Amino acid sequence: MTTTPTPTRKRQATPDQIAKAKERRAEMLELGKRAAALAKSQTPPMIVKLNGEPFSPCNSWLIALRASKDRPFPSTLASFHDWLKAGRVVRKGERGYAVWVPIMYGKGAPQAATDDGTEGDPVKKGFTAGYVFDISQTDPVEKAS
Repeated sequence: MTTTPTPTRKRQATPDQIAKAKERRAEMLELGKRAAALAKSQTPPMIVKLNGEPFSPCNSWLIALRASKDRPFPSTLASFHDWLKAGRVVRKGERGYAVWVPIMYGKGAPQAATDDGTEGDPVKKGFTAGYVFDISQTDPVEKAS
């Protein structure tokens, strides 16, 4: 006897959720415009990722603008999953800093061809908002006894 999978329905957002999402999107775009203008005219603040690399000038300004608005200035930032890999967990209820993250073609997707006809690095499709958290927003992962 074979069973057919039942289709799953995506939960519909409420009008309130849609309005809040539009507000967040508009705020991110406005901050992005301000950050891009600052990145062209001023030296960005030095904000580093967990691996020690600096953020791009635009993302550095995005973080600095958000920090000055409602949070302390961050020191070391990483994504939720990167903190888990590093043995730390983001505390429940903490809000991340929004940054622009490149969208890359995934495995098996078209990749850029180099001049000699071989496949190169994955191709950027654009950017999306991602969130990073400061080390002060994390706790060490407790080992199970």
